[in-house]
Amino acid sequence: MGDRRTYALDAPPLNIGVADASNPLGVSYLPVITLRNNATGETVHTTDPGRAMITGKWADIGKMKGPILRGLAARAPYFHNGSAKTLEDAVSFYDAGSTSASPNRKSRIW
Repeated sequence: MGDRRTYALDAPPLNIGVADASNPLGVSYLPVITLRNNATGETVHTTDPGRAMITGKWADIGKMKGPILRGLAARAPYFHNGSAKTLEDAVSFYDAGSTSASPNRKSRIW
């Protein structure tokens, strides 16, 4: 009946490690926020709590909504914090996989 494919606008927020303080793209110019889970004692160092600021859920730390891809090449820098200066940097980040230590990070995006 209908088209069952998932589009970027319908996709849930994902944590791909971009906001992680150890991001290999170099985010040292951004402030680092340390979050502590009072129930477990676990800590996370991030440059952006992401969706967790809205939901208040520990599992949502670092999750971001992805942008629409139309006209992408003309919209540098990339990622929500501008850490990928070129499209090549963004593709290399995805290709290498994130080194994020965040427990909520998505290991595979697709």
